[in-house]
Amino acid sequence: MTSVERQILRRLLRDRLPWVTDTQVGPTTVDAGPCGACGIAPAVVAVCGPVGFQSVCATCCVGSSEELFCAGHTEEAAYAKAYCTSLPGNWAQCVLLWWIATGEIQVAGVLDVDPLINQPGAQRVSVDELVRRNTNLLGTDNVFFPVVNE
Repeated sequence: MTSVERQILRRLLRDRLPWVTDTQVGPTTVDAGPCGACGIAPAVVAVCGPVGFQSVCATCCVGSSEELFCAGHTEEAAYAKAYCTSLPGNWAQCVLLWWIATGEIQVAGVLDVDPLINQPGAQRVSVDELVRRNTNLLGTDNVFFPVVNE
């Protein structure tokens, strides 16, 4: 994508999905990359608990039994969980689009972003389906998600 195309995509995402630019959690607050806990979905929450990773995805933030935040950050933990719970079903694809728009990751191929932007409340899907969709979206089979080709 050219810088002009990325700028247009950033503007579109900010207008349609304001949650991507939250200043406390979300794709603007972490380095582009996979969740430290599951290694599958993109990370959206920086953590400070006694864990061996720095950030987690929305699913792991909400459902983790580990202490992701230290005792001094209980308010931040509550905000992060509320944020993650409120995300649309296609949040992971939208996060990847944001990182593409900011130039943090690159895509070799054509992107069809209209279905993602126009249906922000898309239904939740299984991890396998999420991997398949992200593989198709990014036009590769090894960006963030390991995919076994059969």
